[in-house]
Amino acid sequence: MTETIYLGDLGVWGMLVGVAATTIAAFVLFGCLLLHTGGGNTFMDLALRISGRSPGGAAKVATVASGLFGMVSGSAVANVATTGNFTIPMMKRLNYPRPFAAGVEAVASTGGQIAPPILGAAAFIMAEILGESYLRIALAALLPAILFYLGVFVTIHLVAKRRQLQVVPDDELPSWSEVMRPERIIPILAALGGLFYGVLSGRSIQMSAFYGILMTVLTFVPLR
Repeated sequence: MTETIYLGDLGVWGMLVGVAATTIAAFVLFGCLLLHTGGGNTFMDLALRISGRSPGGAAKVATVASGLFGMVSGSAVANVATTGNFTIPMMKRLNYPRPFAAGVEAVASTGGQIAPPILGAAAFIMAEILGESYLRIALAALLPAILFYLGVFVTIHLVAKRRQLQVVPDDELPSWSEVMRPERIIPILAALGGLFYGVLSGRSIQMSAFYGILMTVLTFVPLR
């Protein structure tokens, strides 16, 4: 037992813990930094503008926002805790059934596990076990992620039509000029650009996350 726990690959100092302490930790830091430097509010406002006025708008906002958050967080729990604090009360306020509101947020947030570029923790373990590049695994997840969120979106639309679910009121929608302000968009694009540069140039996945963090800081501080 001691040998398995402390000396083998399956124990405390094994591969899984090593991936969590290096690769996953770097991406958790990247996602948190991006979301808490304004990316979270920007993603939410984008979701409101994109889908707020269509049937079942509040549920579609939850789907779009959870998809955007999932791309940079890779954690279903963190996704629900972040976007759900806004989307679930909004759906309840518009008289959506409570189980429906909770189910939409939970399902949409789960999709972040297969949403590139960050995916969930399992993707890093897959890359380590299979010996494949993280880029190849992320590209393989792109089509399933699109189909997943398309399926959720269409299902919500059909349920909203049948149950006559309300749209989001105009006074709760931000203007496009507010959403697309350079100081809100540039840090997000720069962070994702730094991440993609690292991955496409063949750098390690930890170094790619560092590039994303660096670009977030370099663009966020001057614009504020």
